[in-house]
Amino acid sequence: MSVLAVITDEKEALAFTRWGFQLARAKQTPLVLIKADEKNVDYYAADIDLSKGSKDPIIELMKKTLEDEVRIAEDISANPHFEYHDEETISEHTLNIPGYSIKAVKGRTLKTPVLKLVDTDKASLLLLGRHEPHKGKAHFTDYLYSRVHCSTMVIRLGNAEFKRCSNLLMPMAGGPHGQAALKEGSLLSEAQGTKITPLLIETEGEYSEEVGKEQLNGILKQSGVQESTFITPRVEVTEHVVEGITEVAKEGFDLVVVGASEKGNVRKKLFGALPSSLMKADPSLSIAIFRSQKSFSAQLADKFEYWCNLTIPQLSREDRINLYNNLHVNSNWNFDFISLICLSTAIASLGLISNSTAVVIGAMLIAPLMVPILAAGLALVQGNLPLIFNSVKSIVLGFLSALLIGFLCGIMSPLEDLTSEILARGEPKIPDLLIALFSGIAAAHCLSRPKLSAALPGVAIAAALVPPIASTGISISRFTMVGLNNAGGAALLFFTNVVCIILGAAICFYSAGIRQQKQQQNTWAKRVIISLILTSVLLLPLLGTHFLKKVKDTKHLEVDEVQKLFWPTIRRFEPLDEIKVRYHRDDKMPDELILDVHLEVKSVKHIPNSKIAQKLSDIISEEIKQQVKVRIRPQVIVQH
Repeated sequence: MSVLAVITDEKEALAFTRWGFQLARAKQTPLVLIKADEKNVDYYAADIDLSKGSKDPIIELMKKTLEDEVRIAEDISANPHFEYHDEETISEHTLNIPGYSIKAVKGRTLKTPVLKLVDTDKASLLLLGRHEPHKGKAHFTDYLYSRVHCSTMVIRLGNAEFKRCSNLLMPMAGGPHGQAALKEGSLLSEAQGTKITPLLIETEGEYSEEVGKEQLNGILKQSGVQESTFITPRVEVTEHVVEGITEVAKEGFDLVVVGASEKGNVRKKLFGALPSSLMKADPSLSIAIFRSQKSFSAQLADKFEYWCNLTIPQLSREDRINLYNNLHVNSNWNFDFISLICLSTAIASLGLISNSTAVVIGAMLIAPLMVPILAAGLALVQGNLPLIFNSVKSIVLGFLSALLIGFLCGIMSPLEDLTSEILARGEPKIPDLLIALFSGIAAAHCLSRPKLSAALPGVAIAAALVPPIASTGISISRFTMVGLNNAGGAALLFFTNVVCIILGAAICFYSAGIRQQKQQQNTWAKRVIISLILTSVLLLPLLGTHFLKKVKDTKHLEVDEVQKLFWPTIRRFEPLDEIKVRYHRDDKMPDELILDVHLEVKSVKHIPNSKIAQKLSDIISEEIKQQVKVRIRPQVIVQH
């Protein structure tokens, strides 16, 4: 592990070398100084020989500053203070002078080379300068800040003369980054007697100061830091947070260290814009923003993002704008959307009632529900709250409209029993969840790349949205237990499709480069995505129950198997074509499976009688271990 500082100019050379050395000594880790020069030349990197002179004035300043810091550290080691240790137990470990080295890199772009050095030297703390964008292009240190996983300090050097870190001000909001910064500061206090002032700003009110002291003591306790001669907590009561901190900082503090923005409770929201606000405050102040080491999940997200950037073609700005406009406009709850959802549901309902697969497929192609679901996925990766509200509104109202139309079609139809097409939607299974997930990915991919739009109809068929809603409405209209059970299964199928398509779309859009800005990340979007993932996991046992039931009953659904079982009995009636099987359940006898056998015969003499039907019932019931009633549906074909 090491402390690593990236230095780009003379001002940073003096400040970062001092700070880096003091922090490395406090942490008892080596110090690595990188002199980075981004210019229009071929990439070059070298280790600097500290025993020889250099023509680079910045490197010479770094070497001289290191020599001064070593001399000061030796003086401190010769006369240590005993705030945390008594004289007998103080360890030589606390007094060691850290090893140090200087490296020089230059080239057209230093993002990747410097990032590799951070990984190679196993940096535990990285010091970076604050740089404004040049000609609209962000400085390479901004990229490093977003990519590195170790603890990082971004420092805006003030106009005042820089001194050693002997007096630090640390505004506290209770977030993890501020607490981690306080821990690092306590190490400096222990190693060289640096004075630390944790500061809490309280708004004016009754007992504000007492409440603030109690909160600040709690923060110190959570950080594992104790109040002492060198660590003196302070509470200021004021209505203006930034002005309050700025006024206190002018009392002779060398550096103001504030934790990176956190979102969560009220106090963190008040402090959320503090780092950027302080950067714009008094230019004479030196200000550092401290971000603690990234969590394991954040590191995985960074690695996935990096892999996506290298592997998957990223959408251009124009493509992202067109995609947003397309989804935003077409997901609105308007006359066009309403007319399409009503027509597609009516067609799907008639297809389900007539047991026609072709008609049901046609309805899938017309249904507009896929668009707001994809828009919801886009809204989550963008953190776009208005778009998510608009999408959810269209999904919910679309579902209710389709449910009503399906119910009315069921009421008006002369349907006696639920058809096999309707029953099939009432038995969702685990593969349906995966189909919906992959369909969401495929639909988002095709929609974001116009050249692939021809594949969208196939995706619409794979991710059936309207047929399950129509099946739910028709099943409810029967007002029987069988119908209600089937309605529950069909509604579960639709819900599964919506959840997994949103997740699939979010994965695709994120992989294609559509992401929230680092400084504007919304926690609600992350929470919704996590909730959807947990919901999909919780759906597994529900779908598994339906799936196991389906597996138990699959034999009667296989036409080939039924033909093999029935053929020895049926063949003597000389059917003109292969038999066709349709199944459903009787509302009055839900445990009994009804099997309709359709066959074509050449005359009335060739129609099987009721005894044959009973014999077939016995054969199939014995095979699948379930009560089955066989009904023979003959059709006489007159041959000329």
